[in-house]
Formats: sequence, C-alpha cells, structure tokens
Amino acid sequence: MSIENFVHLLSSMYTTQDNETRQMYTLELLKAEDRLNQEELRDIGVGLLSNSAYGLAIQAYGAVLLRRAIESGRIRASSLPYNELITWYLEERTLSRLVCSDIVDLITECMVHEWPERCSNLMEQICPSFAQLAHHPRKVSLLSSLVTRCTEPHAFKVPVDRMKKLMDAIKVHSRAILIEVIQALFDIYTAAGGADNCAPSPGTEETISGCLLIIGSVAPLIPLKHWEALGISSTLKALLKWRAVARDTMSSLIVILRCDRLSRPQSPPEEAMQSTVTSVTHTIWLELLNAALCSTEWWLAERNYSILEEITELVLEAPGTVINSVTPLLSQVCLHILSLPSIYLASSACSILRRLGDAVFTHINPADLMTRMALLVPKNKFHLKLGTDREGMLLSEQQYGSIDAFEQGFAEFRSLAGQLLSAAARIYPVVSNQFVLQLIAALCDADGTAEDPRTNLGFVTQQSPTFIAWEATQFLVTSLSESFRHSSEYLPYVINELASKQPSDMVIYPVYLNLVSLLWNCRDATALGVWEGTVNIIINSLMCRPKNFGDIDVMSARKRAITLLVTACTNHAEKLKNLSAGFIQQLERVLMLPFTVPQERILLYEAMAAFTKVLPVDEAEQRLQTFLQPIASILAERVRGMDQQIFNDMIIASTKSHYELRDLVCDSLNIMAGVLRHCNTSSCVTEILTGVMPFIVQLVDFAHSMHVGGLPFPYCNIDEMSSAERQQLLPNGSRRNMGSNQKKCPLQRARGALMSLRTALYQLVGSLSVFFPRENVRNMLDILATVIHTLSVNVVRHLVSQCLLPIAKANEALVEVVLPACTAFYKHRAQHRTQRPEDEVIENKQIFHLSKEIFTFIRLEVLNLKRLDGNVRFTQSVLDLLLSTLRCGVNVGEATRLITTTLTSCMDDATLNATDRSIMLETAVHAYGCMLDFVVGADDDKLPPRQREQLASSLADMYLTSYPLYAPSIRARYQQERVEELNAHLAISARMDTKRRRFREFILQKTGDTVDTRLSACS
Repeated sequence: MSIENFVHLLSSMYTTQDNETRQMYTLELLKAEDRLNQEELRDIGVGLLSNSAYGLAIQAYGAVLLRRAIESGRIRASSLPYNELITWYLEERTLSRLVCSDIVDLITECMVHEWPERCSNLMEQICPSFAQLAHHPRKVSLLSSLVTRCTEPHAFKVPVDRMKKLMDAIKVHSRAILIEVIQALFDIYTAAGGADNCAPSPGTEETISGCLLIIGSVAPLIPLKHWEALGISSTLKALLKWRAVARDTMSSLIVILRCDRLSRPQSPPEEAMQSTVTSVTHTIWLELLNAALCSTEWWLAERNYSILEEITELVLEAPGTVINSVTPLLSQVCLHILSLPSIYLASSACSILRRLGDAVFTHINPADLMTRMALLVPKNKFHLKLGTDREGMLLSEQQYGSIDAFEQGFAEFRSLAGQLLSAAARIYPVVSNQFVLQLIAALCDADGTAEDPRTNLGFVTQQSPTFIAWEATQFLVTSLSESFRHSSEYLPYVINELASKQPSDMVIYPVYLNLVSLLWNCRDATALGVWEGTVNIIINSLMCRPKNFGDIDVMSARKRAITLLVTACTNHAEKLKNLSAGFIQQLERVLMLPFTVPQERILLYEAMAAFTKVLPVDEAEQRLQTFLQPIASILAERVRGMDQQIFNDMIIASTKSHYELRDLVCDSLNIMAGVLRHCNTSSCVTEILTGVMPFIVQLVDFAHSMHVGGLPFPYCNIDEMSSAERQQLLPNGSRRNMGSNQKKCPLQRARGALMSLRTALYQLVGSLSVFFPRENVRNMLDILATVIHTLSVNVVRHLVSQCLLPIAKANEALVEVVLPACTAFYKHRAQHRTQRPEDEVIENKQIFHLSKEIFTFIRLEVLNLKRLDGNVRFTQSVLDLLLSTLRCGVNVGEATRLITTTLTSCMDDATLNATDRSIMLETAVHAYGCMLDFVVGADDDKLPPRQREQLASSLADMYLTSYPLYAPSIRARYQQERVEELNAHLAISARMDTKRRRFREFILQKTGDTVDTRLSACS
C-alpha cells in the first residue's frame, strides 16, 4: 500500500462525522495495517511522522503505527533511526504537543528494546549534569516516560529478558537523575515565589508532574542512607505546602512510602547496621507521614475524598513506632475525618484510633468523638438506596459500589465505633454519662410522626425515621454503658428521663426495654433503685392485656420482656435477692394470666429456676419441687399408657383431645428442659427426674419410630422441612421468606409440634447427663444412635448440637457413644445422595454447619485437652468421624486440617507402647489412603476441581513432612516404577510449590479403576 492511500484512509476516518462510517474506516485501516510488511510499516510510519503537511493527527499516527509495530514484534526497534528521532524531538520547536506525546511513547518503546546496550549516550542527551531541566520540559517528559517503564516493568509491555537490564540501567543513573530532577523542582519553586504563591509559572505544571513522577519511581532504587543528602524528603515536604502542586506531590509521597525499602526494609545482618537502617527508615516515615497529615486540612476543605482515603490507608500500613510518634496530630486528623459523611473513611479513622489505643483520648475531646459518632451510626442514613444524606449516599456509591458491600462495611464501622465509644466511656465515665443523658433527653416521641411508615396496627415500621433514631440511640448507649460501672454521675437523671420516655408503640418497646436493661450495669444500681424500677417496668408490661394478641410486633415485645427477665435471673440473681418473695410472686402472677402464651410460660419457668440458684438450699429445693413436680406428674400421667398410634394421633392432632394432649406434652417437656438448663443439681430434682425418666425414654422411642405407613396420607412427609424453611437455606434466602403472619395448615402445625417435641427431648436428655450417672443416660443414647441415620438433616442438627455434644462435654465416658453415632449419619449421607439439585444445596448447607459444630467440639474438647493421648481406640473413632465427614464433600478444608492435626498429635504421642504405636501406624496409613482415594475418585459435584487441588496439595505436604510414613499408601495404589520416579522428582525439586505440583499431577493423572471399591472399603 502506498503512503498516499494510507493517508486517505486516515483522513477519511478522522474527518467523517458518522459513527458507523468511522467504524467502517477504522476496520479497513486495521486490516490495511495487518497487510503491511516490515518495510512498508517502517516507511509509512517514518513518512507520516516526518511530514506535517498531512495534519497533526496523521503525523502523530505515524508514531503510533511504529510503536505498535515494535510492540507486536513486526519490526525491530534497531531498524528505526531512534538517535535522529531523539535529537529531532529535543530540538524541533515546531512539534505540537500531540505529536510530542506520541513521539515520547515511540522513543520509550525503542529504548525498552535497545538501551543501554545501544544508544549508550541516552542519559547524556536527556539528563546530563547541570541539565537545567526546568527549562527543558520535553526532556522531563521523555525521562519520566522512560523511568516509569523501566522501574515498573509489565510482562505484556516489557520483554521478560529485558526487565533486569533496564532496572539496572536506571539504578546506575538514579542518583544523577534525582539530583537534576530535584534541582529542576527547586528552580521552578523559586521562580514562582515559593509556597506562598498561588500557582506555578505558566507552562511548568507538566514539568512539575513529570519530576514528581520520576522521584516516585527512582527514589526507591536509592539506599535510604542517601535520601537525606539528596534532599528527597525535604523536597516533598516543601512542595506539599505549595497548594497548587500538592496533589501530585501527595501521589509521589504515597508511592515512596509504599516502596519495598520502607515497607519491607532489607536490613543488613549486623546488629549495629540493622539499628541504623531501622532508625533511618523511622525518620523518613516520620517526616513524610507528618507532612501528609499536616496537609489533610486542605483535603478536608476541598472534600478531596480520594486523597483522604490514600492517607488513611497509608497510616494503617505505617509501622507502629511511627504511628505512636504522631499520635497527637493523627488523633486530630481522625477526629476531623469523622465529621465527613463517609462510612468508608469513618471506618478507617476508627481503625486508626483503635490502633493508637487509650493514649488517643489524651489528645481529643471525648465529647466531640461521641457527638461525631452519633451523626454517623444511624442505619440507612448513608445507604445507597434508602439514605437520607445526599452526599453520603453518593460517597457510599463511589466507595462501596454495591448494597451488600456497603452493609458489610457499615457493620464493620459500627463494631469499631462501639469499641471506641466503650473505651472512651471507661476512661471518661462522667462525660459519657452526661452524653447518655443528652441522648435520652433528645429522643424523639416514640409515637412517631405522620411521615413514618406504619404497620397494619399503626405501629411505626423498622424503616421509619423514628425507629432508626431510637435504634441508633440504643447502639450509642449500649456502647457507652461501660461508664455506668465506673460512675453514677447523671444516672439519676438518666433513669428519670427513661421513665418518662416509656412508649406504647410495640415496635419501639423492645428497644426501650434494651435501654432500660443497660441500667443493670450501674455501679450503684441497688442504691438508685434500678432493680426494683426496671423489674416493675418489665412485669407491668407483661401484665397488660394486649389489644391485638396475635400481632407479631406485640408478641415480639412481650418475648423481649420475658427474655430480659431470664437474663436478669441468670446473670444478676444476687442483685434481685432483696426482691425475693415479692419477685417470685410477680412471676407466678404473670404465669397464671390467661393471655400468657405457652412460649412465655416456658421462659417464666426458666427465670424462676435460675433465680433459685441464689436462694438458700432448702428454700430453693422447696420452690423447685413446687413448680417442677406438678409438671413431671402431668407428663407422666399423659404418657403412661401411650402407644405409638396414640403418639402419632397426638402429633397430627386428629381430634381436639389429641390437640390438647399434644400441647400439654410439648409444653411439659419444654418447661422441664428449660428448668434443668438453669437450676442447680439437687436431690429433689434428681428424685423428680428419676420418676419421670421411663416416660422420657418412651417419648424418645415414639418420636423416632414414626413410620409413613402409620400416618394419614397428608402427613407422609412430616419429617421433611417446610417450604419456608427450605427457602431460607437456598441462595439469597432469608427469614423474610418465612411468612410469619400466614395461617399454617395442619401439616405445618404437626411438623412444628414434632420438631418442638424432639428438640425439647434432645435438650432434656442433654441436661440429664448432669443429674445421672452415664448408665442411666446410655439407654436413651443407644436409641438415638440407632435411628440417627434415618433422620432428616435438620433434625440431626438439633440432635447433635442440643443433645449429643452437651452429653459428650459433660461425661467423657459417653463420647464413645456420641462420635460413632455422628459417624453413622455421615456414612449414610455419603452413600445416599438426594436426587434434586435444590435438595442437595439445602442439605449440604445444613451438613456444613453441623460439621462446624462437630469440628469445634473435637478441637476444643478433644485435641486441646489432649484426650487422645494413649487412647488408640478413641483416636480411631475420631479419625473415622473426620473421614466420614470428608467423604460427604462438605467443609473439606477444615476436615483435612483436623485429620492432619489428629494424625500428627497421635504420631507424636510418647505414651504409646510398641503395640499401640504399631496400630497407630496402620491407622495413619489407612486414613491417608482413604484421603487419597477420595481425592482421586470423588466426582466433581462432591469435590470441585479447586477443592480437589487444595486437598491434593495438603496430601503432598503430609507425604513430604512425614516421609516415609505414608509411603505404603502410595505404593499400594500405584506402580512401583512410577512411585520411585515421583520420589526422585520430589527429592530434586527445590521449591515447595513445585513439589506440590508434581505430587498433584502424579495422583490426579491416575485412572479411577479401583477407586470406588477402595472408597467402599474405607467406608
């Protein structure tokens, strides 16, 4: 193609106004470029670049064409006259800025391939001694481009074999470059009249930016000990005070502080030299960070959030010694940042203040901190969609990008803010109490305003401004209530204000009760009448007949009141002793009210049982017998003579009498379970439980012997989860899908009753291990162990967490029953997969959470307590459980880590005799073999490729660190020659990642011809 035709294409592309036509010419141009050979590319490119008659855009395209050809390897940089090009660029004054910019890119691309082996005089041309770069902006532009490419090489822009050569070449000239660049900045600074001048001299802005970019790129190449002599820190500090160039200076400063020499200094081994390097690093950090912090006043005034983000992130990365040295200034900066409507910056500021520790409160006014926090903590104020602060909403959109990210960030901010406020309250309790009084006094009317969205009964919703204000106050007072333990100043006024704010709105009422309960932390709570007053408020709220009894908000408010009573009796019973007789009578009165629902009665019994712990023994036994014996008698009377069919009819409530029987039995079990959770062991309780034990065993048997054939057709799937519960466990599911206000069908009620009865039985059996020897509990455990594999996953979760694990914690001897029961469930689960993908997701999620509970038990109650030492049988039981969990394909990573830890612990056990050690060796080899078979034979649904590689890497680590312990497992599964080849590769490989890769390739390339049978054998 001739240059004239190429110019015609370019001209057509640039001059057309129609987008489709421009796109057509662009594609045609690219195709024409692809057809050009090496000589045509060079000739056309040089021809366009050397002739300005075609227009500036076309002239500049000549440089672009040549640069792209060099990048793609279509022409060699050595084929271009780059020396003449450099001279022309530096001396030809008529070149436009557009052409100069593209020429700089072209020269830089040439130098990446040619310098320093050729064009060795490059630095003499663009950066000689006494270069006076302030008067040569083109030299600065070229130098900046070259330095950036050479010091931050990118694999796709710089050939890998050139990276080190270019970096070394820049290092050779780095000192000279910095001297000339800093001198240029000084000349421009002086010519402009110093930092007091508003703007630099015309035409020097790009030179300043280029020089600062060069400093940021080259300074990290210089040893720290030379920085002071070169004036790097002092230059940046001076320019940072010059507001017109402060942004570029700050960018350069941040780049320098994040360089490896400062963030990860390579200290020499000698102690004296190491101390010197550390001291120099500290000094540089301190100087530059202090300068950056001093400039924040400008950025705050300008609302320059991006630079403020950079500064806060820089502070979080800074060494602790530096941070502690600038505590006064940094504290004030963080306090100013907290005045901005940005949750992201506020979270960073709180993180910094937390890092500074209590010393920060000597430099800031705690009342100012509390006031600024109060403006930031209301929910949804800065929400991306629901916010009320326009600027804050825009910042949230910019800084978080999505609602999920914002909500997570807001939760983190609240956590940090709460910690800071608690620390401030501890150090300044009087100030905190005064601020709490101001918060309570400023609370808006709980009845809300006409603008508040409301529920069907007229209560404000949780999205209303009124509720948000109350909830924010609750958060603040909760965080500041630490001061109540240290001072009683202003608290009488706080109590009076709270008493006057008692709401009638049932959505607000739980928040009010939470505020009231915070007074229990008061140092002088008894003297201030807190206990009597708060208990009366709670009791009175329960004694008022609800106007709309079935409303969820009304019931939630009542439930919160009763749970606070349980908390008070459990954690503060000693403080309630003065109310003894009257308090119990009040609870009994609430208990007898006709509108107290069964769930509330259960909690009231729990409160009374917890309160008996502080009573004299005789009085406690008398009261326990008073309310526990009748419940036990009712249960025994109803269960005596019951058979499986009656139990089935009771669960499905086929008649009104069965319905009443179901409620009575469920309530009795729940009450007994609640009482046993909170009361002390005593002969009275043991005697009552002994009498009712046979009936509990009978109910356990009935509850797990319901068969489909013995139930009417509509109840055949009574053991399955409801659709609402299933929906919660699906992706994006939540409790909002539960439909609490929807009327339940008979199947749902029967399903809920059976689950409630089973849960109560599990809690009851779990509590019995405290009152009875293991033989008495063993019978019920045997029943549960035989049926656990037949139960649905959601039932097993309740059984394991509320019954089996509590029993195992309370009675070490019963662990040998509990762990095999869990193993049986996991083995059954591994062999029986659900058919529908939706069911698989739901069950896997539940099994994952169940495995976490079991793993936590094994870690805390078995491994940490060294209960495996010397006990081979117990060790085998634990490994069997962990391997069966692994084969389910859920929580593979944690299962692998626990198996590894268990095997390591057992092999290091010095208490084993020779016979036991031999058995343990066989057990370890067997366990490793089962893991090998699983990683090779499991399908992708159970073990996705990424998890498969991670497990294979873990097996490689085990194989290498314990060699030759697990070698028999490998030899039993692979040909001897291949195993020897693998061992040779592992021996000669120096890098651990290479060893892992070799091992992964070895085991994962094997065909799974016998894997299925081995998996069955391991099972």
